[in-house]
Amino acid sequence: MSTTATPATQTAEGGEEYLNSMNFRSLIEWFTAEALLSRPEDPLAFVRTVISEKLAQRNGQGQVVGVMQALNRSGNEKDTGFTDMDEEVMTILAAQAGIAIQNAQNHKTALQAQKKVTEVLDIVKAMHSDLGINSLIFTVTHRIQRLVGSDRCSLYLLDKVTNELWTLQGEVDIRIPSNQGICGAVAESGKLINLKNAYEDARFNKYDQKLGYKTSTILALPLHSHKQDVIGVMQLINKTDGIFTPDDEEILTTFLSIAGPILENSPLFLRAKGTGGENELTGRPVSHGKPVTFDPEMNQIQESDGTEDEE
Repeated sequence: MSTTATPATQTAEGGEEYLNSMNFRSLIEWFTAEALLSRPEDPLAFVRTVISEKLAQRNGQGQVVGVMQALNRSGNEKDTGFTDMDEEVMTILAAQAGIAIQNAQNHKTALQAQKKVTEVLDIVKAMHSDLGINSLIFTVTHRIQRLVGSDRCSLYLLDKVTNELWTLQGEVDIRIPSNQGICGAVAESGKLINLKNAYEDARFNKYDQKLGYKTSTILALPLHSHKQDVIGVMQLINKTDGIFTPDDEEILTTFLSIAGPILENSPLFLRAKGTGGENELTGRPVSHGKPVTFDPEMNQIQESDGTEDEE
């Protein structure tokens, strides 16, 4: 009496190994749970509907993330083309592939967000170190510029006594009216401004045309004290890869909520209010009345008479 060998996958051990290797077990368990909740009259039709409408290579927002294609069927049935069973297998595989792709994308996004948070914490840590005024402004603006990916970044502090926005460029104190340009609008309203096209906003100073520089996008955000009073403005110009996004707004708002109280108690803020502070390079008081032409949107000194008042 002859016997026919049973394929390995048809034994109990082989079946277990097959289910685990193909990840069908979790899929079957998931369908079982869905069926128990929905109690369909036709389970097979229910499963097909779930696969085609809810899973097949779509992410959580219902957007297609890819296409799976099979060409030139091989085997004994290659002349008859792909069968209904082939379609069902491909549908299941496409669903699993779509989920895997979306998970990978989510993981990449999470890693990028984690990296940005780490960079923000590093900047905050640097602000607590013993930096001079020039070094503090340089560190904050250049690292934020690199973090977000912008062409320029400026930090202004608000002097409520003179109604001016103040910053430092090299050894020169720069003071502009606090109601001027985009920064002035943010200082007055206490709300961020995100411009996709700066030239479409009447508040924008188009002085950049004279310098051959094209300002396209602007993101300006308020800096608040621990009492939530506006004490300054941070402005970024020209996102390097498109427009400033809600993610940019969120990460900068988070940073400024931490940086505001730190800067409020720093020598930099005391100097912005005109209550002291010497030039960290010369050791002499810096004149606040130095006649310069300054473009607040460009954060550039256009000309200076080269003189400095002595006190």
